Amino acid sequence: MSAAERPGTNGKRARQNQESSAAVNSRRFGVEAVSDRQLRVHLQSPDLNFPALVAHPVFRPVKLADEDTLQRIGPLGLVSNGAFMLAKSEVDRVLLKRAGNYWDKNEVNLESVEFVGAKNSEAALTAYRAGEVDAVTNSAFEPLALKLLAPYKDFRRETYGALTYYSFNLSHEPFDDVRVREALAIAIDRDRLSQDELGGATEPAKKFLPEAMSGSKVVVTKAELLEKDIERARKLLAEAGFPDGDGFPTVNLLINRNEQQRLVAQSIASMWRRVLNIKTEITIKPWDEYEAAIREGDYDIVRRGMVMQTTDELTNIRALFAPDGQSAESGATGQVAGSPNRSTVAEGERSADKRIPTQHVIQSETEALNELRAIPLYFASSYALVKPYVSGFDSNVMDMPSLKHVRIDTNWREPKPDGSNPLK
Repeated sequence: MSAAERPGTNGKRARQNQESSAAVNSRRFGVEAVSDRQLRVHLQSPDLNFPALVAHPVFRPVKLADEDTLQRIGPLGLVSNGAFMLAKSEVDRVLLKRAGNYWDKNEVNLESVEFVGAKNSEAALTAYRAGEVDAVTNSAFEPLALKLLAPYKDFRRETYGALTYYSFNLSHEPFDDVRVREALAIAIDRDRLSQDELGGATEPAKKFLPEAMSGSKVVVTKAELLEKDIERARKLLAEAGFPDGDGFPTVNLLINRNEQQRLVAQSIASMWRRVLNIKTEITIKPWDEYEAAIREGDYDIVRRGMVMQTTDELTNIRALFAPDGQSAESGATGQVAGSPNRSTVAEGERSADKRIPTQHVIQSETEALNELRAIPLYFASSYALVKPYVSGFDSNVMDMPSLKHVRIDTNWREPKPDGSNPLK
């Protein structure tokens, strides 16, 4: 009996082929189209933040023919799942319009939002004072301008989830000793670093994640933060075999070529010398050479940075301390991943047993503070100016204000000027 004579055979075989293809794709890519409206993603490990991540408006389905893959996508060709859709895009401005198909469109008040580019912070401030824009974000204000703007209600400042930190090369002695790492970490005066060298434009990082990313539970208590503690730093270094820094090798501190990072490195080197009697050689390299040195492991301590893409603690900690030595910033760190020995951090103590026996994946900020494979230094800050008639334009740790709940009070009237507010 031929296949044609057996009803349903071809259809059954086609379904089997499709199922087989889907299974292959699932194994190869970790994702499969279950149906026209269902996509199944297989994660390497559980991630409670994954649903929120894929629900973010930046994720959108885009179907392209092969001949269109290298062509620019026009505004009308984009499909977004956010409260607004792209209506127009120009060199210096972008227009968004309220999305008619948004699931919660009745809660969206604005009809449209226009983003206008400015050449610099001065131009942005001029446009704001003239009433040409209702809000200013992502503008790099100078430290003096920040001090002048700070007292006014229009001005908003939030800790931004962008961390600058120093990472240890755990394959180099004596940095494989957690006592040495902690001594170096708590010899740093982060408050002075942020206020003086960085002009008050950053937030001291006494742990690895901003408060807003710690969730409802407290990750560490005040006593467990990396506060400056000169007495304990000297004690730890002595216990590690280097009393008053005697016999400690010169630290090879690698940074990328950047004036701000040079000033920060010089300040920290001065603190280490003053508190621990440790010398530091600062190696400054252009970016390509800097990354090459990291890959070769040609450093004792290296300046790193990470812009966090999610508020999930586990995701960020894994990105900071990738087990295969991959940097959260730009590829390989050159580190030998390993597990510094555990300590009772809740009692303010870290392990006195120093070697790194086996590889260990850090799973929480508490573990990260236990093991101190890196030293958090400071978080960036994000700034905004928002007119008083605008509500719902709230800054956050991701520096991505949601436009969904923004309202404009059309009945608001500007009070009579008294000459004291430079923003009017």
